[in-house]
Amino acid sequence: LTPGGQATIDLTLENVSAWPISNIQTALKFDSSYLSTVKTIAPVKTLAPGEKTTDTIEVPVKANVARTASSTSNIVVTVQSSATFDFEIDGQKVSTNTTGNTTETKLTSPVSISAFGRYYAPSGDQLGRGPLPPLVGETTKYWIFWNISGTTNDLSNIQIEADLGPGVILTGRHSVSVGNAVQQSENSVTLSTGSITPTLPSGSTIIGVAFEVAITPTAAMIGTSPKLIGITQITAHDEFTGATVARSASAVTAYLSNDPLAIPYDKVE
Repeated sequence: LTPGGQATIDLTLENVSAWPISNIQTALKFDSSYLSTVKTIAPVKTLAPGEKTTDTIEVPVKANVARTASSTSNIVVTVQSSATFDFEIDGQKVSTNTTGNTTETKLTSPVSISAFGRYYAPSGDQLGRGPLPPLVGETTKYWIFWNISGTTNDLSNIQIEADLGPGVILTGRHSVSVGNAVQQSENSVTLSTGSITPTLPSGSTIIGVAFEVAITPTAAMIGTSPKLIGITQITAHDEFTGATVARSASAVTAYLSNDPLAIPYDKVE
């Protein structure tokens, strides 16, 4: 199952009795921590002995798993089918129910990545250097942060990458909680690491990456909020399901939405 995708369930009804059955209503039971509510399944009016019918149900898979979910690592989603129906014996109506088989499917890990910039720390301490607002011909330095969270399985071959904005370079200053150093490759910033353990279970922590970038604005940038990095992309291999996971985060400009002290001073002068 892929977070944010669809679970396709083929629901087959077969009348294995010796009597016609009617007013057949089916249902699916599952943990709502992982799958969204199913729309009402259309009832089947009648099935003759030996007759069967199949209905395909699409159930949305939630994009993220809450930390309060019954399981937060190596999740196996269980779906149980059931049905209620009527039949007649000697002219007497009998209403009953039956339980179908149970299916179990592994859930590929969700992953959330955020990207944001700061000139000041939440405490108000200055992280960046240089003029703010940025000035033509003078260098201003900002810190960019990547946070990875919400993962439920061991991930390997993690690659994080974003394009640097025009005229933006890495200064070489960085801090990472896992993996290798942040690298600049031509006009991109990248980070790779072999593996990370789940970040969602209680007691675990998010993965944090921080690095400093520098920009010396040109006259063409006057009146704009320069782009510091473009869209951040993360890809990884899910060790539990064997699937590839991917997610992206928005570009970061000099309009530092997570830094209230710096917000008024985003445009180049």
